[in-house]
Amino acid sequence: MKNFSLYTEELNFNNQEGKNITVGKYETEYFTLCPGAVDAFTNLMKESGVDMAKVEEAAKHVDQALAVEGKAIERGHSTQKDLEDYDEHATLAEEILDELGDLENHEYYLRDVHEPKLVDMLDENEMDDEELEDDEEEEDEDYSNLDEDLEVEPFWDETENFDNLFDKE
Repeated sequence: MKNFSLYTEELNFNNQEGKNITVGKYETEYFTLCPGAVDAFTNLMKESGVDMAKVEEAAKHVDQALAVEGKAIERGHSTQKDLEDYDEHATLAEEILDELGDLENHEYYLRDVHEPKLVDMLDENEMDDEELEDDEEEEDEDYSNLDEDLEVEPFWDETENFDNLFDKE
């Protein structure tokens, strides 16, 4: 398995460190992983006439996406479920940021930095619980029709009467 401690070091943009910030009423928890998100949201909040409710909602989704990465780093690998969860939150954030006209300031760190890190950390040998359950269900299904598929002929004549088979002569 690869050592992924280097990923947290690589995330520093221009030797800056990420930090948690307040976006509207929301306090981020995982912006420490991404100075790019800190800069992009700090600049977005400075714009006049911006819908702060949407900015806050986008920040929540970015924070949740970064949380997926943070937990994968702690674990030492990512799973397919992590990739799906990251993509879900990143997509929701992108939709909001696109409505705000600020998507291009966020795409780089979301899709070009953090998402590839999760892909690189993917442990293909590690299946998450959902994948294991799916595999077990498939195995069960493979054998569920076994009796129906086999045509077994009895080895005795079904018309014979075996009532007296064990009677002593």
